[in-house]
Parts: sequence; C-alpha cells; structure tokens
Amino acid sequence: LREAIKNNRLKLLFQPVVSLRGEQEHIYEVLLRLLDEESQEISPNMFLTMLDHAEVSADLDRWVIAESIRQLSVEHKKVTRNRLFINITGRSLEDPGLLQWISDQLKDHDVPGTSLVFQFSESDASSYIKFANIFAQSLVQLHASACIKHYGSSIDSENVLRHVPAEFVKLDGSFVQELQSPEK
Repeated sequence: LREAIKNNRLKLLFQPVVSLRGEQEHIYEVLLRLLDEESQEISPNMFLTMLDHAEVSADLDRWVIAESIRQLSVEHKKVTRNRLFINITGRSLEDPGLLQWISDQLKDHDVPGTSLVFQFSESDASSYIKFANIFAQSLVQLHASACIKHYGSSIDSENVLRHVPAEFVKLDGSFVQELQSPEK
C-alpha cells in the first residue's frame, strides 16, 4: 500500500448518493481502488485487510482526502457543485495535524469546506470517542460535516451519538434488517 501511494497506483470512484431532501448539489461517496501493475482494479476486500498498520491507514486517508479535494476543485471550476462523503479511519481521528492539513488543502485548491463530509465508523468513534468528538466539532470551523456510519452496530451507539456531534448518521444494515422483522 505504501508503494501504491508513492507510485500513484490508486484510483477514486464516486458512487452517487440520492438525497431525500432535494438539494441542488450532487452528492457522492468516495470509493478507493488499488491498481495492480497492469492498471487493473483490485477489489477493496483484497487490500483493505492490509490496513492493520495504523500509519499506512493514515497515509491512505490523506491521499484520498487530497485527491478528492483536487478533483472537487476541477469540478467547481466548471461550476458543478458536488459534495463528497469521504471515509476516514480511527487512526486519522487521533491525528492532531489532520484538521490543519485539511484546511490548507481546501485553501490551496479553493474548495469550500461545505463540499466535504467525513465519515467514520461507529466502532472507530467509540474506540476514539474523545478524538471523534474533537474532530467532529473542529469540522464545523471548516464548514465541513461529520457522519457516523454503521450506526446501531454496537452496544455503545447511543453514547457515541451523544458525544460525537455528527450532522449525518448512516444506519448499519443489520440494524435496519431488525426494524423490518415483525415483532412476535
């Protein structure tokens, strides 16, 4: 993964997100793909399991953020307003320099913070609750937003939601399935 970052063998895909509020902007979730030596995409299931090393996950998060902001800048010059949901890991939540770095990236590329929503899993938010809280509160200063994904997947869900000010919450699939089951 370090070699892929260094040699730019990564690619971003953008999956449309349908807004139920009727916003005029286009909303996308950023997806990461690793490219092999022949520029063929490698399934995320094959390489994301290698993210056990915390420094690599933080480096990968920064690459995704930087590339997302760069691509947003190109789209904004075309007067296309997009909003991106960008996944970050727990390691990035505790990175004290990340928010200033994001601010610098936004300024360098003339992209408004309102174009970004940083999403992290409920389990990472629970494990790094203090840092998740600080990160989410600090995003407001950048005019960006936080999103807790996989909400309802742990016994600590309510505590996370109480302590991490997130504008968006994505329910965990298993949580939704349970809602569909008829009660007996």
